Amino acid sequence: RNLKWAAYALEYAITWSAASFLIFFALFASAQARLRRLVRMVKPVLVLMVISTLSISILYFISVEFVPELFDGVRQASFLQIGVGYLGGVVFLVVAYVGSTSPVERERIRIMVFGTVAAVMPFVILSVAPGIVRLPAIISAETIIPAIVVVPLAFGYAILRHQFMGIRRLVHRGAAYTLMSFVVVIVYGGLIAIIRASGGTELSDNATLQIVLLIILFVAIPLISGSRRLAFATVDRLLYRDFVDHANLSRRISVEAANSQHFDDLAATVLRTMVTELRLMHAEFVRVRDNRPTVVASVGQVPDNFSQSMRSVLNANTAPSALMVDSYVLDKDGQTVIVNLKDDTDGRLLMCLGPKITEEPFQPADLELAETVASHIATVVEKLELFNELQIKASELTELNRRLVNTQETERARIASYLHDDALAQISNMIWRYSEDDFPPGALDDLQAISRGLRDISTGLHPGVLEELGLAPALDWLGSEAAMLAGFDFKLHHGEVAKDLQLAPETQLALYRIAQEALNNCQRHSKADNVWIHLAQRGDEIEMTIEDDGVGLPEETGSGQNVRLGLVGMRERANQAGGRFRLLNNKPTGTTVLVCLPIQNNLESNQP
Repeated sequence: RNLKWAAYALEYAITWSAASFLIFFALFASAQARLRRLVRMVKPVLVLMVISTLSISILYFISVEFVPELFDGVRQASFLQIGVGYLGGVVFLVVAYVGSTSPVERERIRIMVFGTVAAVMPFVILSVAPGIVRLPAIISAETIIPAIVVVPLAFGYAILRHQFMGIRRLVHRGAAYTLMSFVVVIVYGGLIAIIRASGGTELSDNATLQIVLLIILFVAIPLISGSRRLAFATVDRLLYRDFVDHANLSRRISVEAANSQHFDDLAATVLRTMVTELRLMHAEFVRVRDNRPTVVASVGQVPDNFSQSMRSVLNANTAPSALMVDSYVLDKDGQTVIVNLKDDTDGRLLMCLGPKITEEPFQPADLELAETVASHIATVVEKLELFNELQIKASELTELNRRLVNTQETERARIASYLHDDALAQISNMIWRYSEDDFPPGALDDLQAISRGLRDISTGLHPGVLEELGLAPALDWLGSEAAMLAGFDFKLHHGEVAKDLQLAPETQLALYRIAQEALNNCQRHSKADNVWIHLAQRGDEIEMTIEDDGVGLPEETGSGQNVRLGLVGMRERANQAGGRFRLLNNKPTGTTVLVCLPIQNNLESNQP
């Protein structure tokens, strides 16, 4: 109160602080909202604010030094200017918030509004507002002036916390080295205390020794392995909520990518992780053919002008190998990065990232992470494409095999029908029309033997007994025929299955053909004394077991290879019917074939 220079300093600090407040927030709001009317208002408002603040500063000096009668009026004008400055800045932010359409801009403006109101309103309500209406201040301006310090602190917190000005890296490095300097000072103090405690008072008080020791510590501690990395990690965890452990994130994405079974799973997992961990607005996979991009997977909200930004980058890299020379390309603002994953005859596969929610440019560590992740993804994509191609080929082979089996069954039925309805009919008609005396000696027996042979061939080609009597009688006839030829004992166990169970024709035929192939193997290779077939219902499946007590499977020689091909055929029959096939080598002897097929066969009808 009694020092004139202090009064000048206080007045000018408050008035120019209010002017700076309005100028700062007017520029910030116009840059965020991009409203034409708001942008047009900013320039004249700022000019008027600077002129009024300069005028009040000059009039204040004149009223104090030369014309005391002007002091009260200048004081009121000063209060008005301060109120307009602080409240006007808040109004600019509110108008910008209402007119903004971007969620990122709205978030930034909202944080600044809340922080500013919390910092400024106590000062305005308790001191400035009463002075404007000629009432005594609740708390004098001199007392509440230190609260103004809260305003730049709030700004600093917002800038650091939400990276409004894009200075995160600078602050990050500065804070890390400040932390290391603090550690140096602590270590220095500890060494000095140890020297004094050990009786070296003269050494500890020597200024030259202290300076040399301090320099050595400042050089040595940052050189310790991992010290800077530890300092950076500590600052990240203290200052930033969106701390990114790039090394751990890279390992995690690589593991998730390697465990993906399909490209869609890979894309969703990788893109979602990148968006979440790097705080991106958007990420996508793009396939480029003939320089025309097509989005194949996307996560997040596509920002405005993203497609134009990506096309401009692609147009600047039209050569097929352009993105292979540089593994990533940044746009001019450094907020969108396009990473090349693979480049082949099918086109290029790109990963497009950005921008960040904070609108902070990508940092070198982010780009290094993108490169590392891209190399892993490229390998996984190639593996998935090969696996998908194999699946397609396998599916095609399965379908081809199904058609071949259907064609084979159709052709068997046609030949069996021809033998039964033509050749057998003619022989039977000949035997019926002529008497035994009309044939040469032995000719009738030969004709009857031919007839039986053709009938056996017809039945083997197309089991009419299966259609006429059902599965159990057909299996019983099949086993009995094989037993009669091979000399083993055959038994069929089916319980109540044959009476009540209704099986689809495709299921019955599959079981019959599998049993036929298994009995052929028993007949030719097993040297078994006994063969059993068991039929049983297990829930919604029918289970067939063919078991023998023979010598087991032959080695991989001529006959063994034929057996293996027969086993492949049985397995394919079971797979086509939607079931399972297992082969068990019994100990010490014998072989068991186990087949489980669904009772309700929902597969496609086996039409040729």
